[in-house]
Amino acid sequence: PGISLGQSLKVFPNPSNDQVTFSSENGMDLVELIDGSGRLVASISVNGNVDTTLDMRSYAEGNYSVRITFSSGSTDLMRISVVR
Repeated sequence: PGISLGQSLKVFPNPSNDQVTFSSENGMDLVELIDGSGRLVASISVNGNVDTTLDMRSYAEGNYSVRITFSSGSTDLMRISVVR
C-alpha cells in the first residue's frame, strides 16, 4: 500500500527492503533522503519526472525522511522505513 499526500504523491512500498518508488501527478525536481539524525544522505535531481525510484539497498535499516521538491516550487515531507 502506498501513502497519498498533498501533491497526489504515492510512495510504495513502504516499508521497503530494496527500492522505493515515488509517483506524482505533478513533476518532481528534487528528492532528498534524510536519515534519523537529520543528515542529508542523498539528493537526487529528477528533472520534472512524475515517477522516480530510489535504490535503498545501500542505506542502513531504519526510518528516513524524504523531502520532495516539485516543479511548482512546493515541497512535501514524508517518512519511509527501510527493513531487512
